[in-house]
Amino acid sequence: ILITSFTFGQVVLTEDFGTDLIPAIPSGWTNNEIIPSGNIWAFEGTGQTPAAFTTPNTILYTNAGHSGNYAVFNSDGYGGGPEETALESPAFSCAGLTVVKLSFNHFYLTGYGGEAYVEVYDGSSWIVVTAYTEAIIGADPGYDFGPVVVDVSTELAGVTNAQVRFRWTGDYAWFWTIDDVTVQQPSVSAPDPATTPSPADMATNEPLVQD
Repeated sequence: ILITSFTFGQVVLTEDFGTDLIPAIPSGWTNNEIIPSGNIWAFEGTGQTPAAFTTPNTILYTNAGHSGNYAVFNSDGYGGGPEETALESPAFSCAGLTVVKLSFNHFYLTGYGGEAYVEVYDGSSWIVVTAYTEAIIGADPGYDFGPVVVDVSTELAGVTNAQVRFRWTGDYAWFWTIDDVTVQQPSVSAPDPATTPSPADMATNEPLVQD
């Protein structure tokens, strides 16, 4: 088992969507309706999946890693589109940064054509850095959840007017939730994966060795 992590270095964006009893879009963030439909990102704090799972549950807390409030695009709840709406961060500066990591927790449930895209603004255009689609997940319905770390150094290092956005496209097509968004230059880089482990990965019946 290989576990990688990094410690907080220079943080240029962080958003946990708070713990208010009445969740709302944070200051500086925007709902950009690329296709106007009235179907936009909302904010909740129950920990319960909006569709497809037996209720009540706390799956978004216990499995997706959310805490407090989080953002949700509940396409199933809207009941019809077409939808293309992006939850966009305020602008932030990566001036002087050479390594830039974007991290977040999420729960994506695929099916019926719903697609989710994580994009960054490099000062002139939006660039897809992670995509979640039915074809990628390989199931209908299928899901992807938990913490995600994306290296966006190529796109954002040195950019003074950077942004992050979470773009959903669909039409009555399940849901996507987001929490704990951070952009930073870590103070310690994650180690490289082992190349020649001994015993080999998945080996069985290996003798115990005592020091």
